[in-house]
Amino acid sequence: MGKLLTIDVGNTRAKAGVFSDGKLLRRLIFDRTAPEVLGTLFSRYTIEAALLSSVADDAKKLEQFVRKHTSLHILDRSTRIPLRNSYKTPATLGSDRLACAIGAATIFPRKNVLAIDAGTCIKYDLVDRSGNYQGGSISPGIAMRLTSLHEHTGKLPLVAPEAVHKYIGKDTKTSILTGVILGAAFELEGFVSRYRKDFPGLKVVLTGGDAGRLAKHLNFSIFAAPDLVLVGLNSILRHDIATR
Repeated sequence: MGKLLTIDVGNTRAKAGVFSDGKLLRRLIFDRTAPEVLGTLFSRYTIEAALLSSVADDAKKLEQFVRKHTSLHILDRSTRIPLRNSYKTPATLGSDRLACAIGAATIFPRKNVLAIDAGTCIKYDLVDRSGNYQGGSISPGIAMRLTSLHEHTGKLPLVAPEAVHKYIGKDTKTSILTGVILGAAFELEGFVSRYRKDFPGLKVVLTGGDAGRLAKHLNFSIFAAPDLVLVGLNSILRHDIATR
């Protein structure tokens, strides 16, 4: 199988990765409205096929650009995946959640594994050791929590995310930061503790823009995978091509 391109269009940015035999060769972050930047990848690599996963509604320009250079697959309900999907409403399952789960199962095959994506939202997605996607949870991300405190109160300021060094805030700003960031970290710990009771030997894979901000406050071991969605998309594309 030749080189493959995976593209993840999220709520705030787009990421692309070129893979060869499962290894990430090149990673690119770009504006989805300016897909021409991907031309550097097509000029450097001979890409056999690409897979696009998008949670946005305006990816048509990106799709058209990629189709000019290679065969494009769109991640949807018809895409073959290397897991059994036990989600009761698969039509409502976000492609980013599915890709994270498959990426985690790719890193830890035949293991109970929980993927945690700490981005705009914090998403938890579980794959059991038998290769079944079980589902998970969604909660507000750090930026969303900070914005909500400001917009739904009369006097609390809008605070930008910063490092937290103590668990007791000494002024309004640090009280908000400890409440939001440590609150999110404690949420992660609670979920992981609960999952481990039912899924022995659970592996935890952490990704997303706030992964580093949260990881330092966690009291359990994690596997950091900043490109987890791209890894999952590559596994999906490889499987989809191989089973056609």
